[in-house]
Amino acid sequence: MVARLPRRATCMLAVCSLLSVQVPLSGCGGPSGLIVGDLLQNLTGDVNSVVANTGAQAQAATLSTAGAVQDAISNAESAFATDLNKGINEVNDSERRSIEQLQTLVNDLQRGIAADLKTAISGAQQLINTLPFTNKNPQVTSYSPQFAAPGSNAQLEIRIEGNFVYAFQRGLTPTLKVAGVTYRPNLSTTQELGYSVPSAVFSASASTFTSVSMELDTPYESGLIFKSIHPGTFRLLVTVLPPSPVRSLTLTNTTSQTGTATKMVTAPPGASTSGGGWHEDSFDCNDHSLTESPAADQGWAIVPSSVQIGYSENKNPNSANVAEATSLSRVTVTANTKAACFLGISDGSGDITFFVTFTEQMPTQTTSQTSTPLKVGWGDQLVEPVSRGQWRIAAELFNGQQLQFDSSNNANAYVSVIDQGTTVQISTPSTASLAP
Repeated sequence: MVARLPRRATCMLAVCSLLSVQVPLSGCGGPSGLIVGDLLQNLTGDVNSVVANTGAQAQAATLSTAGAVQDAISNAESAFATDLNKGINEVNDSERRSIEQLQTLVNDLQRGIAADLKTAISGAQQLINTLPFTNKNPQVTSYSPQFAAPGSNAQLEIRIEGNFVYAFQRGLTPTLKVAGVTYRPNLSTTQELGYSVPSAVFSASASTFTSVSMELDTPYESGLIFKSIHPGTFRLLVTVLPPSPVRSLTLTNTTSQTGTATKMVTAPPGASTSGGGWHEDSFDCNDHSLTESPAADQGWAIVPSSVQIGYSENKNPNSANVAEATSLSRVTVTANTKAACFLGISDGSGDITFFVTFTEQMPTQTTSQTSTPLKVGWGDQLVEPVSRGQWRIAAELFNGQQLQFDSSNNANAYVSVIDQGTTVQISTPSTASLAP
């Protein structure tokens, strides 16, 4: 804001308090109306209140809008420097409309609605572009950064664009004051100023946004014959971000593996070459056959190539045999014995005890979960491999807000998660992208 001479007393009635109650600017303060300088100071106070209340809520859009509106107020003070001690009724219509526009911008800022904030940002820039700077008063059209995060650089570079007609004149060097320390420019032209400020000045909180107010002092001359120096002052807001948009970020991925389980089966159970099994004989001098069909267990399948016929006893192999037919679901074995008798007495008749062994198999699927902690800063992007549709991300933002992301839910202002099938992309906004 531009320093001014002491002004006449201003109206103190609560009903005329700017922004708390919207009233015509000429509504109090006597015939001259409210003092222009006081009106602009009141607007600055309202912006300060918004900034103080917004930092803890981590509302980046509101803070960036506050910076734009404050920049417009500072530019208005510079443009109307010769009228700051006048009443609002004593200035021209154009100046009065500009101040009314500023009041509307602050109202939009206070409401904090997304559409109103967008309108306020564009309106602030439009107002700056239309202010009457024909008197060569300094002007700030933009500055950066508006958002800053702790980093590895020892210095933070500040760039300010605008009109600084007297920047090269001796004794009129524009300076930047931050936290009580004054810095001289490392870049100085009539349209751009640059300053290198220690990053430590912009101390960050781990859980909220903090605001640092920088004061740009741009002295300038006025008068044609008897020139005087005026201290043009602009208040520039920088929002300091936590070191990271998240306190924690964990990717949990579920992996599925397919395999085959196998087991050996003996039918009948317990049979072996040592004993047991199905028995058939033709001792009665008659041919006989015996069929058995052991089935695969539920959910299992028989491996046909694994089927083996075993014998506990086969006294007369020439008079007995076993045939086998196998499907995936069962093994069918048929034993045949032939009679070999003389005068009704068995002599070499078939006599067999047998069993069958085979392998059963079934497909298996096992799942396992792995949780991987991830680290991101502002403006980072990670691409992580995942199982398609079998992952989730848990995040805790710097302000303590808990978030869950999956393939169908990935919307948040500070963490973006994009499902790419077999990979997932995780990104955070850069400090520059938070600015309007």
